[in-house]
Amino acid sequence: MKKIVVWGFIFFTISPVFSQKFQDVVKAETEEEVDELCQTIGLGFMSTPKEVEDIINEIVQTAGVSKAGFELKECSNIENAVAKIIPIQGEDVRYIIYDSDWLQSLINSTSNDWSGKFVLAHEIGHHLNGHSLNNGSSNHDYELQADYFAGRALANLGASLEETLLVTSKLPEKATSSHPARADRTQKAEEGWKSVKNKALTIKVRKEDESEVALKLVQMIDNKLKSRSLIKDDYQKTLKQLSVARNRYYKGYTEDIRYFEAICYTGIENQEKAMDAYVNYLSIEGLDKDQRIKEISELYTNSPIDNTAFFANTSVVYHLSKSYYKNKNYDKAIIFGNQFLTRSQDADKNSDIIEVIATSEFEKIEEGINGMSVKESVEKAALYIQNEEYSKAFKLLTKAAESKNAEAQHLLGNLYLYGRGVEKDASKALNWYISSAQQGDVEAQYMAATCYFEGYGVSKSLKNARFWFNKAAEGNHPYAAEGLAKVEAEENPKKSIPVKKTESKETKVETIAKQVIKGDSYFNKRMYPDAYNMYITPANKGNAHAQERIGWLYYKGKGVKKDKDLAVSWWKKAAKQGNVEAINYLTRLGQW
Repeated sequence: MKKIVVWGFIFFTISPVFSQKFQDVVKAETEEEVDELCQTIGLGFMSTPKEVEDIINEIVQTAGVSKAGFELKECSNIENAVAKIIPIQGEDVRYIIYDSDWLQSLINSTSNDWSGKFVLAHEIGHHLNGHSLNNGSSNHDYELQADYFAGRALANLGASLEETLLVTSKLPEKATSSHPARADRTQKAEEGWKSVKNKALTIKVRKEDESEVALKLVQMIDNKLKSRSLIKDDYQKTLKQLSVARNRYYKGYTEDIRYFEAICYTGIENQEKAMDAYVNYLSIEGLDKDQRIKEISELYTNSPIDNTAFFANTSVVYHLSKSYYKNKNYDKAIIFGNQFLTRSQDADKNSDIIEVIATSEFEKIEEGINGMSVKESVEKAALYIQNEEYSKAFKLLTKAAESKNAEAQHLLGNLYLYGRGVEKDASKALNWYISSAQQGDVEAQYMAATCYFEGYGVSKSLKNARFWFNKAAEGNHPYAAEGLAKVEAEENPKKSIPVKKTESKETKVETIAKQVIKGDSYFNKRMYPDAYNMYITPANKGNAHAQERIGWLYYKGKGVKKDKDLAVSWWKKAAKQGNVEAINYLTRLGQW
């Protein structure tokens, strides 16, 4: 098998699972620092094979970027890869440092050369998405964007879906503070792959192949959409007219048809198809109609549906950054702004985006409460909830929720539903749950479903309950399947089999599993004292996941008094059972 060497996913090679920890892209002062890093850990730098450079160029070309601007250095025995931004003669240079033997072990474990390319594409995605310009800190959004980019890149390079996703089977099953769960990452890589393979290509019709009928039909549609106010029925008819133009005369999609479809799906309020249409339009190669780009970008950023996509067109990225800033979604304004600066050579637009990024960073704190950014205020509110200081939490969450923070909206819904820190109002609770659920918050999706099923703040609706329980199930919510079963039982009372309550008969294994699931729920909500109380019994009975979490709580002093010795003790118990997270923690501390 040919050796393919790449950098920075980053996996720690512990069979059978490779635990990815994207290393922060940090500023180094000189190139000598990179040499020192390698020499202190490994055997010194070796030359970079030309095949590595060729692979990088291939991947970068799939993004529509002509110059990658990466400097490559191979460093043996580091068993991972590192990305560093190094200022050389006043310019930031993007360095990739990698261990070829480490990568080869990954390729061997999957029997798939595409695994190496996926890892490389993932890291290039971090760079081209502007993550490294934002100090390189990793989070779930960044990782999912990079996975989407990798799936998209491999599809463009000719990989099958199976070949693309093989490497994701080696990712940790459960989410960490910096990385999403395996299922979420696999799904996002698949979405990236399908964005290429399942999309009918937008065609440029040659002059000699233009159909006079189609041209006239498209002109009539254009006039119709511009000339008068339309109702849903008008947009439905227009979609049928577009189908005739596309299938009977053009035999494919054109820029006009993609644009009109986006407008029509918006008009009939089909949010999911509208979002697909926005992505399809903004992904058109060589798109240059600035006013239309701006219009669809604004529809994309205003949509309640959260979507991860990679856009190669710099004009699209420019307008997305500006539109997110206009909507006060400062985090995404910064992300797309950094993407634009990574690729643009337009001095005037660069100046605009620098202003957007700087102002966004300023306003994130300015518009927070007591000098905190929205994210910080949500974290503070979660602590207030743990300590049952609900009035303080309500004050912080209200402003954060109005800034469209999904977690704040979900937590605020809880306060309204249970009347904590505010007068009980189930209707307001449901509204906040839906706002959060539409952004993909799984717990909010479950709570919205529960409200519809029980009739909290709204007339009971099994249809809506089923919809949101299904969404929560797609996000692996532990109780969504039970909710769907209840809906099924009410919809088909004669066919349904009563659910037997097994609390008194459940096995010890089932009891421990429920405690761990409950502990994870508290942990993810930052309700650390409750998480500790749930984890401690399973941990004492030998559950490795609970032991790893107990160790984390002691190490961080969350919910319990900080005690690093106890943390190490619990991690060692988990590590002896093969828990990858515990092994990683101990490795970093030199205890394994």
